[in-house]
Amino acid sequence: MKKTYISPLMTEVNVEAEQMLAVSVKMSDSRYKMSIVIPVYGVERYIRQFAESVLGQTYDDIQFVFVNDGTKDRSMQVLDELVSEKFSHLRHRIVIVDK
Repeated sequence: MKKTYISPLMTEVNVEAEQMLAVSVKMSDSRYKMSIVIPVYGVERYIRQFAESVLGQTYDDIQFVFVNDGTKDRSMQVLDELVSEKFSHLRHRIVIVDK
């Protein structure tokens, strides 16, 4: 069953209910006080700058959840390259939900 959510950027994000359940389970991890859920669709031009900003936060109790909503561009590859290059030390706090 698909559900439609409106992201803060006012774009519709269609996510399977099972994916949202998986995200919810992972987000319930008590190690983190906050989870940031980031929809990724058609943002290849912006994802690097955005991810550098959000992953560069100094607060340790944040989990970062990137949800690929079937983007057809290289957004997820750019994100993966950035994490490998600069933020590999945060891999344990990064969750990728891939459609």
